[in-house]
Amino acid sequence: MPRASRPIRSSRAKPLAGAVVAAVLAVPVPALADAFYRMRVDGMACPYCAYGVEKKLRRLEGVKDVHINLEQARVEIRVADDTRVSRNRMKALYSEAGFTFRSMERRPSVPDGWPPRQ
Repeated sequence: MPRASRPIRSSRAKPLAGAVVAAVLAVPVPALADAFYRMRVDGMACPYCAYGVEKKLRRLEGVKDVHINLEQARVEIRVADDTRVSRNRMKALYSEAGFTFRSMERRPSVPDGWPPRQ
């Protein structure tokens, strides 16, 4: 009767397995599942205005990052892909803060080079 084969155990297997796991965990995972919104907002004139809007946006569920460009009257946010940001919600948020919401566009992925360096 043939003998059942047993796995060969080596003292080198554990360090190798540990190295493979460490290498896999060390690889950064790109934020492929994020969406991107760009909005035009009028009336923000100073960093304090931008800070107030940024705080309101960061409180919204799913918002991961916010960038505000005062010179271009532009607000950009990165959100989880399953997060939907409605025009009505943004219009209300900016109106409550004392600003005028003009437009919004959604992109299914975050543009290369975002957020812009300041």
